[in-house]
Amino acid sequence: MKKICFVCSGEGSRAIIAERLLKRELARYNVKGIKVESGCLNITKGDMTSKKTIFALKRLGIVIRAKEERQITLNELNEFDIVFTMTTKESNYLRILKNVQNLADFTSNSDVESPKGKTQDEYNDVADKLEWQIKILAQKICLIMKGD
Repeated sequence: MKKICFVCSGEGSRAIIAERLLKRELARYNVKGIKVESGCLNITKGDMTSKKTIFALKRLGIVIRAKEERQITLNELNEFDIVFTMTTKESNYLRILKNVQNLADFTSNSDVESPKGKTQDEYNDVADKLEWQIKILAQKICLIMKGD
């Protein structure tokens, strides 16, 4: 089983959105054998999924409940086949790991900046941008899986 993790440095909204979107796309393409997770590099214990994140996903047809955000360690990240970050800055921070790639670089797009502290519209914009990038990622995964 291949393991993919999305990480971000903020409240976790981008990573959670990317995780849920990729799970949906892989199911849509009937891709098996890939486990998708998400985590945060810098959170406060007890931080919960934001209401704005939940609403942004609901707009895209994905329903989730608030849960405690996952603080992820470098050791845990080493267990994944690939770790996607949301920005170049996050990729640079994790450069000591060999399995890290900026999602924007992989999908030929631009960084997805944190919407933390911003309006619902900005969370929605982040979700829309990630939806586009995740569709590209899912297509690439399908091509790779067909080659195996």
